Amino acid sequence: MFYRRCDRDNRKLEPSEYSPDEHLNSLMLRAKALTACMNYLLIKDIEGNR
Repeated sequence: MFYRRCDRDNRKLEPSEYSPDEHLNSLMLRAKALTACMNYLLIKDIEGNR
């Protein structure tokens, strides 16, 4: 789900009906992959320090 800013100060978000383009989908997949990789590396580092 995507959100958009809905106030003047750009602090409040609300769900958007906007349909993302291929570029945004690609960025989201990369962000998910980065998160998964970082989680893996953190777990391995913690296990290695025990």
